[in-house]
Amino acid sequence: MNRTVHLRWLRSLVAVLVVPCAAGATEIAALFSSDIEPYAMAYEAFVQSCPANYWRHDLSEPGIDAARVVAEVVEKKPDLILALGSKAFNAAREATRTTPIVYVMVLDYQDSGASNVAGASIRVDPALEMESIRAVFPRVRKLGVVYDESISMHIVSAARRAAARLGLELIAEKASDAAETIRAIRTIEDDVDAWWLIPDRTTLNAESAEYLLLSSVRRGIPVIAPSRKYVDRGAQMALVPDYAAIGQAGAEIALRLMAGSDPAEVGTVYATDVRVVVNVRTSQEMGPVLDGAWAARFDLIGR
Repeated sequence: MNRTVHLRWLRSLVAVLVVPCAAGATEIAALFSSDIEPYAMAYEAFVQSCPANYWRHDLSEPGIDAARVVAEVVEKKPDLILALGSKAFNAAREATRTTPIVYVMVLDYQDSGASNVAGASIRVDPALEMESIRAVFPRVRKLGVVYDESISMHIVSAARRAAARLGLELIAEKASDAAETIRAIRTIEDDVDAWWLIPDRTTLNAESAEYLLLSSVRRGIPVIAPSRKYVDRGAQMALVPDYAAIGQAGAEIALRLMAGSDPAEVGTVYATDVRVVVNVRTSQEMGPVLDGAWAARFDLIGR
């Protein structure tokens, strides 16, 4: 099934699922950052788990003034705003500090000043990543990561705690720009036996990814990446979140908020349903990781 047909199928299914509700029913405004399949999958799962009357707005449509559309949505006083993706979430956050906002398919959100926001991140739970690395690469003892403290400190801290429980040492080096990132990699590259790439907009870019992938081949150590595109380019493994599961997690959060839970206490839920994507060619060059209980969960590419 091609992308266009799949999107049409999803929309038709959602149209069947979302029927006008009786007076007094829950009203949810769904704001889309763009019209792409991952958002459609998350939305479908959200709708299945959280029955309501939905107003849908695609903020990427030509000629759309996102701020104006979201302001009009807020004026209509929905019970909750569902924001799919960063563009929609940022627009909703700017428009209201009172209407509950549930975000899905957003990488990270850290703002202690907002009391109306909770959601399901697209980022894989760092504790799960550490457990996965330990299980798939049992010989790894020192895991290297370069990060921007202003963006990813909370992720690195959570990963460090989880790694310590598993007998892994997380060797983390800070960087605040692209040039510092390369220097940071060179500072610790002789001290690590695997690299953990995190989706940090400062430290993960085309140059740093290329350097790390070449270094990993030269030194024969694995790279654990944040998405399939890096596995396509030679990283040995990535944990890829399940988009529908993120949507379902968002729906569970929405139900909690509408039942009276405090959004600030609910906070962010990280993705825990993942697919393991493995580059077979890279694995053959560096040593097999295709045995054991994890093998059944692998998506194998590069054969």
